[in-house]
Amino acid sequence: MRVAIALYRAGAAPRLVLSGGGAQAVPEAEVMRDLALAAGVPASVLIIEPRSRTTLENASETAKLLAPNGHGAVMLVTDSYHAFRARLLFRIAGLTVIGVQTAAVPLRPLLGMAAAECVKLPVNLVRALIARARRASKQKGLGPADPTL
Repeated sequence: MRVAIALYRAGAAPRLVLSGGGAQAVPEAEVMRDLALAAGVPASVLIIEPRSRTTLENASETAKLLAPNGHGAVMLVTDSYHAFRARLLFRIAGLTVIGVQTAAVPLRPLLGMAAAECVKLPVNLVRALIARARRASKQKGLGPADPTL
């Protein structure tokens, strides 16, 4: 959030989309909202998405929120170990990723997180491409996509 707030203050991010439900009692997006408000970011520039539980859902829900307003470009703020997969999933969701700002992670937890990314990347990539194919078939009027895919 420090990076996102700094980007807002610098004028590089006129809106902040705060995405994430997580497994906690209070969704991550709401915790991020509280941090942004406490730092003086106006509520009017915050877009809250508290339902998503995965990066794939973060990307698709963010794209849904931004599409009706004609906004399709994002500056993505995430942890360094997570940036490649997040950038890829946001692009597949139809968003233009114009930059990725990362927060540093200490080496010891970074190693475990990087190993998890090696598993999550191919799984999320397949799921994202299937979701994109379903959206494309619905937009072309081909009827509902096979739900078993």
